[in-house]
Amino acid sequence: MGCPLIIIGAGGHGAEIAAYALDMGLPLAGVIDDGKPKGAWQMSHIIGGMNDLPAFCQRRSEVHFLTAFGSND
Repeated sequence: MGCPLIIIGAGGHGAEIAAYALDMGLPLAGVIDDGKPKGAWQMSHIIGGMNDLPAFCQRRSEVHFLTAFGSND
């Protein structure tokens, strides 16, 4: 399988990106979001916040990510 994909942002845009990634068969490792608790989320899971990202990356030789956060306000 390919390099794991992390989505940064567990809001509506993050959910859309996750759905696209899964439809394309990409290895979705999970989502990073400072404002949500770890655990199940949509069709994946929340790994933790930005502080948890270095430990996740350290255990892998390569990680891809997409940022999917923002506010319409």
